[in-house]
Amino acid sequence: MFEAVWQFLSDATTTSDEPAPALRFEFTNLIPKSRFLFGPEVESYMRSIHRKRLELDMLHTMIRSQGGVVMSQEQSAQLIDLQKWFFTEASECSKRFAKYLDFGEWHVKGSAL
Repeated sequence: MFEAVWQFLSDATTTSDEPAPALRFEFTNLIPKSRFLFGPEVESYMRSIHRKRLELDMLHTMIRSQGGVVMSQEQSAQLIDLQKWFFTEASECSKRFAKYLDFGEWHVKGSAL
């Protein structure tokens, strides 16, 4: 579950496109499971991620529909704030799961840390 959350957060920092349907589907389906496995704190965190990703996707869609131009300073500030939030959360996601998982033994698939 941690890797799915991390991937969903990271995806938001690397693209202005909506996440692939399979990625969004997997993440959305994990939200109810997160409460069972980790409790309401992680479930709430994942719901917040999902809500913010929808906001980010709507902003990107609006920007594309306007020919790539952000319409207002407020929208520009909102876009910057969301991008910063996703970058910070992707960088620090492991802290949210640290009390549940031992990251001392964790390795990214295909590489050693």
